[in-house]
Amino acid sequence: MVRTSKGSGKPLMLMVHGFPEAWFSWRAQMAAFRDQYEIVAIDMRGYGVSSKPPGRAPYHMPELVADVNAVAGHLLEEAGQEKLVLVGHDWGANTCWGAAATAPHLFSRLAIHCVPHPECFLRNMDGDQFARSWYIFAFQVPKLAEWALCANDYQLLEEVLTKPPGGCTTPGAYIERYKQAFGRPGAATAAINFYRRVIDLASRYPAPALQRVPTMVVWAENDTALGQQLLRGIERYVESVRVEVLPGSSHWVQQDRPEEVNRLLASFLGAAAR
Repeated sequence: MVRTSKGSGKPLMLMVHGFPEAWFSWRAQMAAFRDQYEIVAIDMRGYGVSSKPPGRAPYHMPELVADVNAVAGHLLEEAGQEKLVLVGHDWGANTCWGAAATAPHLFSRLAIHCVPHPECFLRNMDGDQFARSWYIFAFQVPKLAEWALCANDYQLLEEVLTKPPGGCTTPGAYIERYKQAFGRPGAATAAINFYRRVIDLASRYPAPALQRVPTMVVWAENDTALGQQLLRGIERYVESVRVEVLPGSSHWVQQDRPEEVNRLLASFLGAAAR
């Protein structure tokens, strides 16, 4: 867990990364908002320096949601505040949907990047999205995904993050940091267990009929993993929602288009980015 400051009295912002990244995927946002917010970016369980419990069970959604809610509760108690801003991308965003659904009293705003509301994903699944999700099924094969992503000095991992059209313009130095984080003992299997657990019905969390935390969803036009059709009907499940689509952006939106993401986040929060 990394934070921009401690005991500053500034409002809190909690950031949660996705696959196959780490807390530093939020580096541009942390720099942009450090004057207005005390920002905390975590490594999700299984990633970086966080714990990596063995097996699939520790990576089902209620466990991930409980992690985020526990961190949020601890930060708020420590700071003497009531609510914080929650920001997530990819698996982090999926977990943040669950956190806002199960503990809305902890969050003043929810900023989601490149993940639909879970009910929208299920209801809008079509042939196009099924084809985009091929890797989820490939990840179910024991040890295959770990070997593929780690072989040849993590070549496939690097291609996932950088190769067009799905990759972004992540600097080489940060690619090396992703490799180091993914290469920690047990990290590759733990990260992939997120996907191995997703096929289990128990991995779903109970969602209320209407999510009441004010929400902004930032979508990437060139996202190869998730189609924009998944956003259809989102207003049925979120009381106050703002959807923004960034033209030309890849799935790694906060790194691919940091200035645009920061501008949208600042507008949503009524803040000023650096």
